[in-house]
Amino acid sequence: MTDAVATNPLGIAIWGAGWVAGAHVRAYHAAQAPGARIVAVGSRRRESAEVLIAQHGISGARVYTDYAQLLADPDVDAVSLCTPNGQHATEAIAAARAGKHLLIEKPVATNAEDFNAVLRAVDAADVTAAACFIQRWNPLVNTLRIMRAQGDFGRVFLAHADYWFGRERPEWMRHAASAGSSFLVGAIHAVDSLRYILGEDVVEVDARGAEQGGAYHYPAAVQALVRYAAGGVGAISSSLVGHTGYMLNIELAGTEGSARNDQVFLKRIPNMQSWMTLPVRGPASGDVSQLPFPQLVEDFLGAVRAGVQPRTHLASTRNTHEVCFAVDRTLETGRPVALPLG
Repeated sequence: MTDAVATNPLGIAIWGAGWVAGAHVRAYHAAQAPGARIVAVGSRRRESAEVLIAQHGISGARVYTDYAQLLADPDVDAVSLCTPNGQHATEAIAAARAGKHLLIEKPVATNAEDFNAVLRAVDAADVTAAACFIQRWNPLVNTLRIMRAQGDFGRVFLAHADYWFGRERPEWMRHAASAGSSFLVGAIHAVDSLRYILGEDVVEVDARGAEQGGAYHYPAAVQALVRYAAGGVGAISSSLVGHTGYMLNIELAGTEGSARNDQVFLKRIPNMQSWMTLPVRGPASGDVSQLPFPQLVEDFLGAVRAGVQPRTHLASTRNTHEVCFAVDRTLETGRPVALPLG
């Protein structure tokens, strides 16, 4: 890290000008410390970048339609990748090789080979890279993580999660080449939330999918059975279709207590007869403007300046990604898949 990066506001480039890019821009503007300044906005369509700049009052940012030119800008210290899923790996590798730090929208890649290639590129370039697993800052997810760590649930032997959100999505999300799959579009957040709470990896996956309508060119509704490293089991479901609002459901059953979202039942509380409501909010909205992007961005910027790993550093998300890749593999083969992937 240069002295200039350590003392001056970090120069940020936003690459991709869709829905989630606005959340990144607002987060950089809201970040209290350390400081950052958006110096470039890029998109394949110049008009899209200009609209993003106008909507958010980004002053003095240069506009790029060529990614290589954006990466060659000496004022760019870090890049927020906000493009379709299928582009992330190639763009992340190029940015790392250009010496740029990276905040990458999930998923980092749509297959294991590309994910590992991104990891190698980031390590070789010695840059800071974080993935946008935003629920690691959700109050309920963090509360359940703390409760699990201090033994409130004992040994967790069942851990379930569901991601359901039947909203309209852009065309690129409907195709495997650009989006990946149902789990990579949405339920990757459910997978990561459970892993973050439990503090352990998934070691086996089996899944089945269902078609619903013709909007998606891959199974849009998927149910996966998983086995965790400590011996527990669980189910994780994903649905991008159906008449359903946003839901990220979390359920834990353990020897000393259980949780159903913000409801807990604990042995350590004597004579407990009914579920108790925790005074914290769980994942309640798929609207990116309602998600804790400022905390994610501040953690990323702080890690860049301090030369430490951010909370969502890429290695910490490997198993999360591999679960999703395994789900897709078992949908193709009809057979369970062991993790880590070979």
